[in-house]
Amino acid sequence: MVESSDGGGRVRINIVSGKGNLGAYGEHESDQAHRYARTKEFLQLVRKLWTEENVTYRGEHFQVTDSTVLPRISPRGDRTHPKLYFGGASEAAERVAATEADVQLFWGEPLAGVQERIERLRSLSEELGRAHAPLEFGLRITTFVRDTTEQAWAEAEAKVAEMAKNQRAPPQNPHRQTAVGQQRLLDLATRGDVLDDNLYTAPGKVGGGGAGTTWLVGSPEDVAKSLQVPGPRHHPLRALRHPVCAGDRASGQPAAAVTARMSRGALLALPSTGLRKR
Repeated sequence: MVESSDGGGRVRINIVSGKGNLGAYGEHESDQAHRYARTKEFLQLVRKLWTEENVTYRGEHFQVTDSTVLPRISPRGDRTHPKLYFGGASEAAERVAATEADVQLFWGEPLAGVQERIERLRSLSEELGRAHAPLEFGLRITTFVRDTTEQAWAEAEAKVAEMAKNQRAPPQNPHRQTAVGQQRLLDLATRGDVLDDNLYTAPGKVGGGGAGTTWLVGSPEDVAKSLQVPGPRHHPLRALRHPVCAGDRASGQPAAAVTARMSRGALLALPSTGLRKR
């Protein structure tokens, strides 16, 4: 499936080690250490199967003997397989990312928190003897873009008020609240409704989850300023080569309209160098 969809090198794979309806996949409940040990083996094995033939692998969770995947993924320059994206903020998750992932994805949190995690992951990569190309970093965040700053904030606040009015319990995914990365975002609301210039934390208090826990709110120029690479070399956004904007999911508008707004506005306002535009 990956090979048939990878024309032009467009496929990227996001690995999720979360909980869910495990029985639907023939799995059973396991602790965090077990889940991430299995994830690490999966990443090791899939990379081998994409790049080697006659693979033999003996792990605790996966075993193959003399295995070759057909059809083969065609290398494109130094890209020998689709990039493997990975999230997670727990210690176990970061140890897997530091050695096995191609790109570590962050959710929307203040730049100081992003910087702290980038430095820790780079140190872990060196400490654990990463064997692949240096770990890259990306951002997955909900954007709430309108023509003007005032319009964006008025509509964002109105949307949060509507969410609060319609909030239901329990949340759709009861496991999500216990995830370390999710808890980091929920805790941001205790520091204020708006952090940095335009990171809106209030959605997390009324049911927003995952990449929708915090929103980047503003005009196209406001959001582009928050996403673009500033001048100082030490700035954390210098390292974020893979923004994966979740889009204006909060608006409840059709995806096509949301994509068009982002393309006409915030993405066009980004400089041609620096962050790649996805």
